[in-house]
Amino acid sequence: MKRIGSVLNEFLVKRELYLKIKGNLSVFKWDEIVGQKLADFTSPLSYKDGVLLIGVINPLLERELNYMKNDIIEKINTIVPNSPVKRIRFRIIERLPIRERKQVQEDTLALDGVQLEEEDLKWINNVINRLKVDD
Repeated sequence: MKRIGSVLNEFLVKRELYLKIKGNLSVFKWDEIVGQKLADFTSPLSYKDGVLLIGVINPLLERELNYMKNDIIEKINTIVPNSPVKRIRFRIIERLPIRERKQVQEDTLALDGVQLEEEDLKWINNVINRLKVDD
């Protein structure tokens, strides 16, 4: 017969491993959690102690995702029931890992027939110039 202390110890060890596995499921299912369009510009970097770390390609996206944290955690709990992910942190990364980088197709934007004014074009060019990453 096992002592209660050893049974409890085994349970705690198994429970910690279980939580790590459940937490890392969010990393593996990231595309499903946020959708392909958002996944094209983000990359799950790691999970540790209830915190999911996500790489993003620019500060604007980081700011928008910070506003969406609670919604993302709800979605994680829908896709990975009883997920131990309690917090999400975002880190700006220079480039997405090559294995996960996907080509965004321009035709998915469906901008046919949209007329932009000169002021709109200047604003767009200004934003593009601020977001450019030197290679």
